[in-house]
Amino acid sequence: MIKVLLALFGTACAWAQPAIAPPQIGYVQDRAGVFRPVLGIAGNFLLPDADAPVVTSAAFSGRFGLIKTDAVLAVTDVNAQIISEMAAPSGPALFAFTREGEPALAYLPNSSTLLQWNGAAFARLAFDLSGIGSVLSIGAPDAEHAAFLVEREDQVWDVRVVLATGEPDSQAATTYKPPVLMLASGVVVGRETGGFIIRRPDGRGIHLPAELPDISEVHQTGEEWVQAGNFLVRTTAGKEGIFVLPGVGP
Repeated sequence: MIKVLLALFGTACAWAQPAIAPPQIGYVQDRAGVFRPVLGIAGNFLLPDADAPVVTSAAFSGRFGLIKTDAVLAVTDVNAQIISEMAAPSGPALFAFTREGEPALAYLPNSSTLLQWNGAAFARLAFDLSGIGSVLSIGAPDAEHAAFLVEREDQVWDVRVVLATGEPDSQAATTYKPPVLMLASGVVVGRETGGFIIRRPDGRGIHLPAELPDISEVHQTGEEWVQAGNFLVRTTAGKEGIFVLPGVGP
């Protein structure tokens, strides 16, 4: 069913766009949880109307999408066409892409299950992550490791795990506060008092002031864009900013 919905969705988007269309930033979840394209430029966004599935979780790298519904985990192409799908238990999912924007990992918190993309499908990794802590975000820093931002006793830790064994390779306490998101570039986006923080791998932090409502999660919505409720955060070096996304959010 999800294939049919997304096929219709992609066709509708294609027919709806004029010969000269605004650039596509990525895909977002609207207030109803619908997986929708977002077009335009920073501060001037357009969300076309189209038939699309309601998703529990979603992320988009600029090249591929990862979506989770109540019963399915799926990979899509840039046009929201299904590449691969598998049955999955109900509940949310966390996603990670490679630096090239390809699918890498999916984590199902309700069952502490980590899945790895093999180029054609997701395969379950046979180790138990139930004791790692409350996982807030995952990353794929290289082909041998998975990275987890986890909350333990009100502190967020950066934990790196060897994919071949499931054993922790390193652990370090951070100053991040949830919600927080780790991107494939190593950039971390999170909430802090009075706005958001963009933390680069070299340790530089950029504060983006904003009057924030309650936001429970953040997720990647484009190559250098992150959705946080009804905000889009741009992480592009030298062009960082936070923008209201009309019609989306709590």
